[in-house]
Amino acid sequence: DVSDMVRAAQVLEQVGNKAPRALARALNHSGGKARTQVVRAVSRNVGIPSRMVSAQIRTKRANARDLEFELKARGAPMPLKLFDPIMTREGVWTKLWGGTMFRSAFMVRRAGSDVFALGGHVFQRRDSRRLPIDRVPGPSVPEQMVSVNAVTALNNELRVSFPARLQHEIDYLLKQEDAATPRTRIVK
Repeated sequence: DVSDMVRAAQVLEQVGNKAPRALARALNHSGGKARTQVVRAVSRNVGIPSRMVSAQIRTKRANARDLEFELKARGAPMPLKLFDPIMTREGVWTKLWGGTMFRSAFMVRRAGSDVFALGGHVFQRRDSRRLPIDRVPGPSVPEQMVSVNAVTALNNELRVSFPARLQHEIDYLLKQEDAATPRTRIVK
């Protein structure tokens, strides 16, 4: 809304040269909350613990000179062995996305044992021949971070928390400035 923007400009003018600091602090606070919501959305979407998602997301915080908060995700596709794979006649079933069947996939068992070899990974043949085989990739955090759920969670959190936090930071600076102004006391 235009009236809100005009009011915000007037308030920022009151703060003066401390406005970039207030903006950076508000961005960092709201960005941190938005990061939490993105991690939760990706975690829920894929079905893995939040700590695994969080470990792959890096944050670049804003400062007074560079008013930009950035979330960067990096990482390769996660192995399907993290999603409790179960080998069946049709293929391999995993808890990925609430339960996914990878048809004609398999896991290699050690001879005469129930223990899986080759790290417990899930494989698929490239063609009808016995070899070569390739590891079946799972989802990656960067891929999932741009999903609709994660972007919606990010936008919702920023829309709600940023204006309130910016107002809080401005109030704080104004209160600090008010406390710093010298007052004359009349002593009787």
